[in-house]
Amino acid sequence: MEFGKSYGLVPVGLGARDTLRLEAKYALYGHELNDTRTPVESGISWIVKEKANPYFAYGKIISQKKNGAEYGVTGIKLTEAGVLRENYSIFDEAGNLIGQTTSGSYSPSLKEGIGLAYIKKSFIKNETVVMVEIRGAKKKCIIQTGNFITGSVRKNK
Repeated sequence: MEFGKSYGLVPVGLGARDTLRLEAKYALYGHELNDTRTPVESGISWIVKEKANPYFAYGKIISQKKNGAEYGVTGIKLTEAGVLRENYSIFDEAGNLIGQTTSGSYSPSLKEGIGLAYIKKSFIKNETVVMVEIRGAKKKCIIQTGNFITGSVRKNK
């Protein structure tokens, strides 16, 4: 292949990657995964196991696997016009702050706004109504615990 020749290919970038990973509910470091959340809170507890030799934050991680964590990452969908982005505040229907968005975008496949959110586990139940503050206005969303796209590799919970 000659450098600079396109051969009919169209370049895609981070926007395409982000939309595809959101539709599949894949975590991304710096968003759903970071140095302040455990793998259990980030939704990837399957990567950590009990070991003879403990690793960093071993006690906390194993305790969360056995007893549950206070917060977790889940999918959310807007039920009205808007686009979810990172770091939007999430409230319950009574107006209490319960978490924040970690990622969000418009899904071209679903034709609606979707995102991932770090919220109190007690609210992570499919179809639970929450409110997301977008540029000063609270917009209605529902928790989406299962797949956004039918057939994606993530199992429904």
